Amino acid sequence: SAEFSYSESYYDTRTLATAKKSTLFSSLADLSGKTVGMMSYETEAFAQLCRKMEGLGLAAPVPFAAGELSELSEAVESGEVSALCASDTVVYSVITGDTAIIDWEVGTQPVAVAVKKGDPKGEGIVDTANRMIADGSVHTLISNMEWRK
Repeated sequence: SAEFSYSESYYDTRTLATAKKSTLFSSLADLSGKTVGMMSYETEAFAQLCRKMEGLGLAAPVPFAAGELSELSEAVESGEVSALCASDTVVYSVITGDTAIIDWEVGTQPVAVAVKKGDPKGEGIVDTANRMIADGSVHTLISNMEWRK
């Protein structure tokens, strides 16, 4: 977006569709026309879900855009949303033991470091990230933090 500066991307995150086990949802067909939660900044993840469902001849879900992870988590717990569509990093921040993955392959999105334009340290952060991406050290960091096996 115009508000941010970005590094090169350093890995792809998966877009997942999940639901509480109590819904008994087991396929994307179950999400047709249902309210599906997403983070407000993850519009591409929701668009991927809609495209995949359209390709299957299914009606699109209705988006519930949350501004905060806690809001999304509460909407899932209360049943205000039937399911969740988000990047794996968001899903694993919200998911509980009574939640099941419906679809592991909704899509992927590149991940990059983002800083607000005008941040006095922003250019240095993006430059450092790009150097770590170029020399491969970012992958060592990710591996050591067990983000990716």
